[in-house]
Formats: sequence, structure tokens, C-alpha cells
Amino acid sequence: MRILIMILLSVTLAIAPAWSAGQPEVKVQLSAKRIVKSSQGKESISSGDSAKPGEIIEYRATYKNSGTATAGNVSATLPIPAEMEFVADSASPAGASASTDGSVFSAIPLVRKVKLAYGVISNKEVPTDEYRSLRWNLRDLAPGAAVTVSARMKIKDNQKGPVIIKLDSVKKSDAKRKGGEK
Repeated sequence: MRILIMILLSVTLAIAPAWSAGQPEVKVQLSAKRIVKSSQGKESISSGDSAKPGEIIEYRATYKNSGTATAGNVSATLPIPAEMEFVADSASPAGASASTDGSVFSAIPLVRKVKLAYGVISNKEVPTDEYRSLRWNLRDLAPGAAVTVSARMKIKDNQKGPVIIKLDSVKKSDAKRKGGEK
């Protein structure tokens, strides 16, 4: 049985209004590649259009300011579908934050407070399969500048059959915004 995953790589841009006469215009190009390791540990990259349970997909989002003014406070959010698990230490560039609910973001690795025996409270690391979103603060993006963010996801082993990745499910309005719009 095949499971169709509509990847909602909705890319959230938070762009402050431009203070100059020009306008920033940030465009996002998304891609998904399947990462396969040989028995010798060498990685090969192929089309990420489909993958099997246990395989790794690397998502890349390149943000380019094709406008004439700097785009301020640009941030990128990459949702993690329930059928996938974030691969620890794969977020690039470093400094990404993560969320288990898509709203509250904290530094990776995420931790939560747990109550141990005798009422002792301790911090416990949140398993990466509970991560639902990653976010990068790209800060300012000058005219003509581009930044790429990426992260790897593992198709959860409890899935049956191939998984079809659809990047075209991203809303066009999320992939292209002008400065000052929210």
C-alpha cells in the first residue's frame, strides 16, 4: 500500500518593512533529495520524489532577495511531517531552533521537564521524532544575496510502501513575498 505525503514545506517569512525607496523581494526555491549510504559509508544523492521507510530525505530551501532593498528579519520555518523524523545534527546552517508544536521554538536539542521519583524535577531531552518544525533566523538579506537552509528527515519505519514527496504543495504565496507583507 502506498502512502501519499503532501509535504507542507510552508516557508514562513517574517520580513520587516523596507526603509528605503526600493523593495525587498525574497523568493524561495525548495528541493528534496534522497541520501543513500553505501556499505563503505559513502553517500550518494538521488531524486527525492519517493523514498522507502528508513530512508533519508534532505530538504533544502534557498532564500534569495531579488529586490532592490535589504529584507530585514528573515526567518525560515521547515515543518516536519508526522511520517518523518528529524535527523539530529543535520540542520544547516548551525543555530536552528526546533518546536514540537510549530509555535514555540527553542534551541536544539529540545528538553522538557519531567518529574522523577520523590518529586524531583529533571530536564530530559525530547526525542527527535517529536520535532514538528525547524526554524532559522536568517537576519537581514541584502539585495542579490542568497542563503540556503537544509535538514535531513528519516521516513519512519512504521510506514508501509513508498512515500511520494510533493514539493508543489507549497503555497505560491509562501514561496514568494515582498517586503512589508505578512
